[in-house]
Amino acid sequence: MKRILFFLFVIIHFFAKAQIVGTPFLTPYPYIISNGTAVVSSYTCSTASAGTLTVGVGVGGVTQTITAFVTTVGTYNISANANGITFVGTGTFVGTGNQNIILTASGTPLVAGSNSFTLNTSPGCSFNRTTASFVCGTSTVTFSYNGSNVTYGTVLSSGQCWLDRNLGAAYKPTTNKVDANTYGDLFQWGRIADGHQIRTSATTTTLSTTNTPGNANFIISSTGNQDWLSSQNDNLWQGANGINNACPVGFRLPTMTELETERTSWTGGNNTTGAFASPLKLTPSGIRDVSGSLSVEGTSAIYWSSTVTGNSAYNLKVGNTSAVTNIGARASGRSVRCIKN
Repeated sequence: MKRILFFLFVIIHFFAKAQIVGTPFLTPYPYIISNGTAVVSSYTCSTASAGTLTVGVGVGGVTQTITAFVTTVGTYNISANANGITFVGTGTFVGTGNQNIILTASGTPLVAGSNSFTLNTSPGCSFNRTTASFVCGTSTVTFSYNGSNVTYGTVLSSGQCWLDRNLGAAYKPTTNKVDANTYGDLFQWGRIADGHQIRTSATTTTLSTTNTPGNANFIISSTGNQDWLSSQNDNLWQGANGINNACPVGFRLPTMTELETERTSWTGGNNTTGAFASPLKLTPSGIRDVSGSLSVEGTSAIYWSSTVTGNSAYNLKVGNTSAVTNIGARASGRSVRCIKN
């Protein structure tokens, strides 16, 4: 009898422990996997949604809020994927009952239409999200820039689709050519948006030994190759998959040929007036030279291309009297206008 009682105690203890840690074996209520230590009895997948999915445009600011009915607090790791997009939410439930989870999307939508996203839980719970076709001039692009989500419009010019403003601009140009809020930031060639491009960023004379310096300093280099990088790399801004592509997913730096095609399409003059009268409304955003000094804001601008030549890189120089193909030191700060890949 004692032996039977002992075995019964062991079995009861085992099931009780399984209930606590969320093991689904013979649990007395519907069990749903949270991929963590939490126990959830049900999910509601259509609590709320935010953001827009567009074909070929990297996702930014897109979320799906779901609700979990938590019976045992603990961690969770929930995801759902379809059409090149993955929604993910991780964290810890600190209370029981209905608890909201915000799933954040990443990736690039592959095709237009409605897609069903099923949670990696059991049994499943699904929500639908619609991906819109990309229409240049109508579609917008939301992405993370300098630690915040920003939304830019798009504009069609010379058969190419561009962002409607320079990277870093507070808003797109309208009717005023001289407006500091439309100038944007000034990038050293090949660098990511790590803060160095902000016009008031600190300077340093220490060259970077890696493709990502790991700081927000504008790197001064007025001798030698005049590059912020100690060992030059021509591939940093080459295409949408360039190592340090500063543009949002699906966009890239234009080649010099593409900038020249844009320049020759201007009908208002081969200068800042013609540049601003074009569909792109290129602004006289000024420059930052290799010593870190700002100049010619409101009168001239230089726009980087992805095309390199020797130790330098090509750019489009736009002044009050002319606009020409130019060559500049990679350590200099210039404007960036992104083109769709």
